[in-house]
Amino acid sequence: MKQTINAHISRINGLTVTPDGESLITASSDYLMKVWNIATGKLVRELRGNLKPIRGVAVTPDGQTLFSAGYDTTVKVWNLANGELVKAIGCHDDWVQTVTLTPDGKTGFSGSSDQTIRSWATSNGRLSATTLKHDGWVRALKVTPNGRWLFSGSWDETIKRWPIKGSEKPLVIKGHSNGINDLAISSDGQRLYSASADQTIKVWDVESGEECATLQGHRRAVQGIALTPDDKHLVSVGADKIALLWDLATGEAVQTIKFFTPLLCVTLTPNGQTVFVGDENGQLHYWPLSS
Repeated sequence: MKQTINAHISRINGLTVTPDGESLITASSDYLMKVWNIATGKLVRELRGNLKPIRGVAVTPDGQTLFSAGYDTTVKVWNLANGELVKAIGCHDDWVQTVTLTPDGKTGFSGSSDQTIRSWATSNGRLSATTLKHDGWVRALKVTPNGRWLFSGSWDETIKRWPIKGSEKPLVIKGHSNGINDLAISSDGQRLYSASADQTIKVWDVESGEECATLQGHRRAVQGIALTPDDKHLVSVGADKIALLWDLATGEAVQTIKFFTPLLCVTLTPNGQTVFVGDENGQLHYWPLSS
């Protein structure tokens, strides 16, 4: 049964669950991030210190540190245990749209409206000298589970695959007819999923970059996607005010949940049992995936 919390007074742009599955972090255009106890649904604390909207969030594997992507052009580093702001990493010239970490938690990547991707050490915020580039806003970043590749999705309608180590040129993946809003990678690292403003989700082979399938069911931009841990299902949310559950073996949508407001982001608990969705009005929706 779907439940709803009036979590923020403005849109929820980003969601992440701590690795232990105990806490959910919501990031909003109301300048706040909030930490929620998943078992009780209660607010644990608010993280204050942003003076502009927050777009994306990522947590280190040990669950101790939170990184937030903000419209103030910085990535902020937070102590999750006490909610304190540790530092701000000045890494871009425009809004920071997305942030992600390598599986070992040692390196962070941020994507921006300045059309670049920057990398930095999570321990001290030291920037790498290398700047990776797109020809449009960089809206989504994901690293493969083996830490070999970084994938970036942009409003230039392309996905790029970058080597985490080495200077190999990026593989440019084309197929969408509008900007990319989100990415997901299967737990075995073999499949990449992309959510686009062209109303589709595409499935790609990670090694070759070839398109494997297209999932069609949304009637407006697909804003967010999340995979179940067994890689058998995918949840997508869209500006069409619906969430779809996809059976990836058949490519069919097997469940549709309707809302009253455009949906912006989605995440799952590590066990895949609970779905969390953020909407344009600041509401947080959640339900058990099995229902």
